[in-house]
Amino acid sequence: MGPWRMCAATILSIAAMVLWLILDHELWERPKSPEERDRSVLYNAATAVTLVIGVVVLHIALFCMLLGAACLTLPPGLLSSTLGHAVGFSDYLSLAWLLASIATIGGALGSGLEDDRAVTEAAYGVRQRQRIEETQARSNDPE
Repeated sequence: MGPWRMCAATILSIAAMVLWLILDHELWERPKSPEERDRSVLYNAATAVTLVIGVVVLHIALFCMLLGAACLTLPPGLLSSTLGHAVGFSDYLSLAWLLASIATIGGALGSGLEDDRAVTEAAYGVRQRQRIEETQARSNDPE
């Protein structure tokens, strides 16, 4: 795969992870009234940006770990016989890059098994969690 296809795979895997987290764990806020619309837009934008930053950082960390593991465990002779040409460091980079993108998609699917509460705690700060709990308490109040 060329660099453009690898970039596309990376962007798609990161987008899939972020969308999966938002949709599966119901992190997207829907305004209950027109007055809350601006605030919901702000909170949703903050959630999306926070998740993108977090997923990108974790993707880079995963890439680095996979690159190190590939360099340590795959001897150049084995990789050369599999690929059919002389192996350079760029081959290890390409392998780690592709695996990181595939693993990110796997991580998105695996996050579906995580408890919604744990994901909410990881995605939101303390003040946002307090606001959500207060909103839920008001909606459950029979007044």
